[in-house]
Amino acid sequence: MRLIAWKVSIYLHCWLKIMRSNLSPKLFAIDTSILGKVASDYFSPVSSKSKKARKFLSTIADRGLVPLFCMHHFQELMQHKNDLKVLNRLRFIKKFSQIAWVKPSSPEGLVGSIIDIQGSEMLRLIDNPQISLHELISETRKQIIDYSTGEYLINNIGEELLQVHKSYLNLIQTIMSETPFVRKNTFIFISCLYLTTIRRFSSIEMIE
Repeated sequence: MRLIAWKVSIYLHCWLKIMRSNLSPKLFAIDTSILGKVASDYFSPVSSKSKKARKFLSTIADRGLVPLFCMHHFQELMQHKNDLKVLNRLRFIKKFSQIAWVKPSSPEGLVGSIIDIQGSEMLRLIDNPQISLHELISETRKQIIDYSTGEYLINNIGEELLQVHKSYLNLIQTIMSETPFVRKNTFIFISCLYLTTIRRFSSIEMIE
């Protein structure tokens, strides 16, 4: 009985220590150019490329890392003229056993962005001007970050993201047809214009 009681005491001590330490998952944001490349490799018919992409996934899981996504990530991932590549990017995100994302401040939003993060921080500063930086970060993170499997998130917002991709293609077609100048210039011009347009609309919705 004493041995059992001792084991229970040790267990409770460790549990309380973990809870009091306020441990959080190790979040990190994958650059979208890297994510796009790994997604392409994952579905590649070349076995060596596919193997490297699978190793990428297992390494992240083994190290306890959780990919973090916001709306700007998805906007950039949807920027490709090849429909299959875009679809594969979403299919690849489904392979993550756990991901985190920024929650939108509006019920109509898909995924939140920096606008939602800054909005949450401002509300806390207004409510408590004396809040410390550590408390501000901790409280904002608890409210604004959500977790699930990659499959769960993409199953819920995948169709809407594909509509974002279609809007991008339509914008390209419009600009290319109405502005011959763009045909001779860098493709980055269109990408920047697209992101600026969507972010402006997001800001307007947030203000309203």
